[in-house]
Amino acid sequence: MPRRLPVYILVDVSGSMHGRPIQAVQLALETFRDSLIDDPRASLSVDVSVIAFGWDAQVLTPLTPLWDFEVPPLHAPETAPTNLGEGLELLCERYDREVVVGSDWPPIVCLITDGLPTDPALFKAILEKFNQYRWHKVVACVIGADLDVNDLTQLTPNVVRFDHADAFASQSLESLLFPL
Repeated sequence: MPRRLPVYILVDVSGSMHGRPIQAVQLALETFRDSLIDDPRASLSVDVSVIAFGWDAQVLTPLTPLWDFEVPPLHAPETAPTNLGEGLELLCERYDREVVVGSDWPPIVCLITDGLPTDPALFKAILEKFNQYRWHKVVACVIGADLDVNDLTQLTPNVVRFDHADAFASQSLESLLFPL
């Protein structure tokens, strides 16, 4: 049996993601799943989880084998903050519950956002804990040309900026997470 590769996708469902941005994320996640399912190695080893953060953080999909993974419907209300600290805190909790250290590969994390953390105290507090975990790769996908990414570079040097939602929707997430 192949080693399991956990992939955690953190999705910003704040008010600024309402409309076209959240639709673009939905499309990108569906394309990501469809592309990976056709790869025999990925379909046998990749498990995917989706965590949303806005007013609060919630697990939309627990860590699920790729062949059983269905992209959950994503909804961003017209008003909601970007509580990224809560999202990271929940991610760390899920790592502790779901990842079998020494048996699983270190997880890949894909953060998708268009805003800065609106819970800066919690973000800074959880940042130290987050950085103590063993991650294979962390990629932050930023939708919007003008966003200051300094906070995100504290999570990862892999920050990829997309000028608008349509540019993100056309990007292959698997190429960002699993480059050749």
